[in-house]
Amino acid sequence: MSSVTAKALLQFEQSGCLQKQKYVLHESDLESLAIKDQSNTITDPASCSRNVSFKAIQDLDARLYSHVTNQDYDNALKSALEMEALMPEAYYGYQRVAQIHLIREEYADVFQAYHRGFENIPYGDGIELLLKSVEDTQHILDQAAVEFANTNQFDKASRIARQVITLLPKSPTGYVRTARLCEMQGKFKEAMDSYDQGISSVPVDHHALLIQHKINLQKRINRKPQYDFIEQMPLEITSKIAQYLAVDDLIECLKVSKSWKNRIEHCPEAWRVLTVKYNGGNIDMNAIQNVKRFVQQVILIYASGNMPLLESLLTSMGEGEFDNLTYLDVDQDTMSPECIPYLANIFDRINLTRLGLVFGRNMMPDSYIPLHQILRSCPHLERLTYHTMSYASDIKHKLLPEEPTRITHLSIGAFSYFKEKVEKSHFFIPLLPSFPHLVNLRITYSSPGDLQIITKECPNLRRLAVVMQNAYKEIQAYSDSGSAPKGLQYLQVDACIDPKDVAGVIAQNSKTLLSVDITLFEEEEWDDRSVDADLDWKQIPKLDCPVLRKLHFRIEYHWPFEQWIRNCPALEEVTLKRATELTDSIFDNLIKLPNLRELCLEDCSNLTDAGLSRFFNDLQKQGSKLHTVIIKFCDSLSTHSLVSLAALPSLRNLFIYKCRGITESVFQDFATKIDGGSGIVCLTLLNLNGVTDRPLLQLIHALPNLAWLNLSFLQNITDATVFAIADAWFRISLLQLNIYQCRQISPWAIANAENVKITQEYFDV
Repeated sequence: MSSVTAKALLQFEQSGCLQKQKYVLHESDLESLAIKDQSNTITDPASCSRNVSFKAIQDLDARLYSHVTNQDYDNALKSALEMEALMPEAYYGYQRVAQIHLIREEYADVFQAYHRGFENIPYGDGIELLLKSVEDTQHILDQAAVEFANTNQFDKASRIARQVITLLPKSPTGYVRTARLCEMQGKFKEAMDSYDQGISSVPVDHHALLIQHKINLQKRINRKPQYDFIEQMPLEITSKIAQYLAVDDLIECLKVSKSWKNRIEHCPEAWRVLTVKYNGGNIDMNAIQNVKRFVQQVILIYASGNMPLLESLLTSMGEGEFDNLTYLDVDQDTMSPECIPYLANIFDRINLTRLGLVFGRNMMPDSYIPLHQILRSCPHLERLTYHTMSYASDIKHKLLPEEPTRITHLSIGAFSYFKEKVEKSHFFIPLLPSFPHLVNLRITYSSPGDLQIITKECPNLRRLAVVMQNAYKEIQAYSDSGSAPKGLQYLQVDACIDPKDVAGVIAQNSKTLLSVDITLFEEEEWDDRSVDADLDWKQIPKLDCPVLRKLHFRIEYHWPFEQWIRNCPALEEVTLKRATELTDSIFDNLIKLPNLRELCLEDCSNLTDAGLSRFFNDLQKQGSKLHTVIIKFCDSLSTHSLVSLAALPSLRNLFIYKCRGITESVFQDFATKIDGGSGIVCLTLLNLNGVTDRPLLQLIHALPNLAWLNLSFLQNITDATVFAIADAWFRISLLQLNIYQCRQISPWAIANAENVKITQEYFDV
């Protein structure tokens, strides 16, 4: 079944009262067809002499639906024609005849059926309903034309596009499709003629769209003839360009010509990283035979679905064909028991310096490659990521390597750790003697007191992270400038239940910490309830970090935020999440941070609109350098604080998410009060029910520097916004528009807004 037939069947089903198993035409469906008198007959309003049995219509329509369900389209067409003859002044019969012809892909007959309807139906509701059916058919036919064009059947595609024009001469769709088909065939004059015909036929509202299409076509015609730019440019530039291409694209480039193949194969930097993901795509091992010597990193992501390719690649590595390979990363969706023998062979043959292994749910703990075996087989390892679903036997039984390793970057843990209550006690502490050179450490869990022990036993440690989310990802690289004092500089804890331990680590390293990112949970979220509910928070040491630049808190305790922020004068980024105890007094401390660049407030329910407004006004008076503000779930955000925030001269990035205080009237008031002096470049408005078309367009025009606009999850903006932005595209600075999950914006509007770079991608901060 073709896609056109499938869509036509869907249109057929949606046009009537479709029950779960049986189609029934109800009396309510006949209100726009005719008027039923008390003798249970249908009296047509335009021809009172015609009396139609309601039962006969109902039986006829049910029979028609039965034929379509059984794919008996010949008898279905006969029933539809009989219905048309039975009710010549009602739209329903013509609609059914057109739908059956569309299912059979008899496009000329579709238009003939609708033309008969327009000639015979008196003006009124019937005409309106028939027009709605015509518009739905128009979209299906336009897609049919595209499908024929994609298979080089331009005659069929052009014939359908011309029939769309005949059916709806005042719609721009047919003219645009005809012009594009002509352009694809190199018939530029005919394409221009189609646009001119459309401009002279459609209403004035659509002229701008057709004119812009015509301008863009003229620009494409005036371009210089194409030539082989790869062959003309220096090899150094070719190599730079090739570095930005994925492996799939590079392999496609090898197939273009001999000159391209020769040049791409001599770009070592382009082949330095070989990423095989989503079952390998079009990767062919024979195609990369000549570039294996350049590969230094192999990354396998979701590659288990193509086992022949995976086995061939692992075998090739094990046989030493990748001479310079130093880094291998295998994710949990690639790792399987079948891979283990190949990996063991690779470890014995290649001197890896970086290794990432994640063992997923499809593997039993006994099938893991033991950690001590990896360390023995790969003595040159400097970075290791080793994550499992359950701890491997050698970690459980503390089978440690005999000699200390050279590893400086380590990410280790087990995802199901919290279910293994018996093994919760200080799992990493016994491993410390094996890793004396650690600079960067990421673990999935820490028992109370572990963090202070780790920082004491690892004098070279600069980054420490205790994470659950994305724990298997490779740890960030650390670069020491040489002038920084020895001590912990980066601390991230998002799975810790011991605030004393965290505060103790901060106190130990207060003079060297540059970044602190902490998430502490309430005790109810943990099975063992190891947090003391009666903890005296006065025992927590004061945070006194003179060089601290980033402070990110997501804490549900009553934590002394204000006191800590007060003692960190060098802060540049501050994030406070779920800080329900915060009040407007926090702004008295934030205003004293002269280097504040980024501020994130999330779920701070006790902050007020007046407090926020006063804070932003004070920042403006003192010439603040604040350039990024993120506000989430702050229902107090309203007109005054929004206007004060947008007026900050230094503000470049504004992110507002699900703030219920921004109603339609508040947003409209905010849009009217923006004076055009704002420097906002990136604006994100997510899940705000108060944002509507007109004030949004007014706001866009009031932000002269706006380049990126994200309107994801806005349910009250329509096609009008897209077309208005398209019309004003050359008068505003906007570069990209994101409309992910904006349900009132139609695909037709997106497809026809040619000037606008539209994306529909999920985005979060």
